[in-house]
Order: sequence, then C-alpha cells, then structure tokens
Amino acid sequence: MIVDLRSSQGGLTVYSEDEQLTETVKYKLTGLDNWYSSPPIRITIDEIPDHDGAFNPVRSYRGSKPMALNGFVYAPTAQQAIADGWKMVAAVAPFGEPLTLTVTDDDGVLTQRVWLSGAPAVVPFARSKARFQIPITAMDPRKYGLQQTISTGPVGSSGDGMIWPLFAAGYLDFGTFSPSGLFYLTNTGTAESWPVFTALGTLTDGFRVTSEGDTLTYAATVPLGTLLTLSPYAGGRATVGSSDLTVNLSQTAWPSVKPGQTRAFSFAGLGLSDANALITAFMSPASW
Repeated sequence: MIVDLRSSQGGLTVYSEDEQLTETVKYKLTGLDNWYSSPPIRITIDEIPDHDGAFNPVRSYRGSKPMALNGFVYAPTAQQAIADGWKMVAAVAPFGEPLTLTVTDDDGVLTQRVWLSGAPAVVPFARSKARFQIPITAMDPRKYGLQQTISTGPVGSSGDGMIWPLFAAGYLDFGTFSPSGLFYLTNTGTAESWPVFTALGTLTDGFRVTSEGDTLTYAATVPLGTLLTLSPYAGGRATVGSSDLTVNLSQTAWPSVKPGQTRAFSFAGLGLSDANALITAFMSPASW
C-alpha cells in the first residue's frame, strides 16, 4: 500500500511494510485505520408505542468516516526523527484546509477529500525512530476512482434547420448538421456518484441537461468564451469563477449514476447556440 496525503502547502508519501525502505524514504506506513471499513451507518429508530419492536425506517445513511494515518520516521537519532516528523506533519496540518488522500493498493488508485480531525502527534519510539499519527476524517465517505471526462455540443445548435429566405441559395438549405448532444457516464463502483458539468458559450437563453426524468435547467445566457460550472455539491451551485449564479438554475433535479449503472444524458440549448457551445461532464466511480 502507498498512501499520499497532501495539502496546498505540501504533503507526504508513505509506503507499507511490504515496500522497500530506501535511504530517500524516511517515512514508513504501519496502517491507515478504517480505510477498509464501511462508513458508520446513520439510522433513525422509531420505537412502536405499547408494542414490541420499531417501525421500519424510511432509509439509512452513511456518516462521515474517521481514519488515522500511522507510521514511523527513521533517522540517525530519535531527536532527528522527531524533528523530521514535525516537518512532515507541518506540510499537511494547516487547520481548516481540506487534504487530498490518495491510496494505491492491489485494487488500484482511490482518493478522498479529508480534514484533520485531531492533533497530529510525533513521539519518540526507539533510538533511531519516532512514531507519528495523523487523525483525519472524510466528510464524504465515498472513495473515488479515476475521473471520467466527456464533452459534446448541444442538440440543435445555431444554424440547424431551414435557412431563410427559402431557396436563397438556389435550393432548400437545411443548415449544418447538429451534434448528437448525447453522452454516457458509467459508475463501476459500489456507491452512487454525481457528475459535475461545465458549459461553454455561446448559449443564448441557457441550456438543459436531462437524464431519465432528472433535469438541470440554466435559464440565462452563457456568453461566448464564458465557462459555467454546475456542481451538485454544497447544495447545488452554478458558478463562473468566484461569481455565484445559482439563482439562474430554474430546475435542479441533479442526476446521479448508481453503482454499476451506465446512464445516458442529453444536452440541449434553450435558444440559439454556436459552434463553440460545449458541455463537459466530469465523474469518478465511487465506492464505500
């Protein structure tokens, strides 16, 4: 197993006991507590008054997932090991900042966004090494695989259909061929996953993304060269850079892709669109 924990200030990479420890690798992984465990189950139990048992729950949820990164720091002396350990911890301990946890094992590469949930510790262990522990918690308990990216133009882009006045070119001109506007996303994991979309203008009057009855509608013009992001996270947001344009979302049935599912999506402009109009979907397979 290889574990990489990284912040904007830097990070560390530690290897399991099955990996060769070289002179350039001073940190050795002894465990990532709870990585292979299921997230806690959240369920509301409503007992039946004056009767045995309880009512069946509507559904259960998964809670945040606490973990701890444990290992050793090797150096010529224990004091140097502690000093090196604190340099390592300082790179991943800016409180209030999310960290990226990447784990590589026999199943491949999986990532989680985590936060420090306790004080990291570096303590002497033997004459030439120290022990470290970094408590972390994944607020989103899903583990994500390699990201899929797919792009397409809208159905019925500007210029599609008959060109007026009729026969101006000496024949009936039906305009340019429309791109399909269809794309597919596959989730090979064991947990539900939600795609993030970016839309590039020109899209006069906005656009719509539809999938099996779920619809996202952005009811405002996306100008030429403007990159709009639609994210289902933090309650669902539409943004251009740091500007929040969520008010322009008139329909917000955010589509998800269930475990093992391949789901079809359709992208259509609400008004005129040009050859620059494009939507890109980003999604990673998710697992518990």
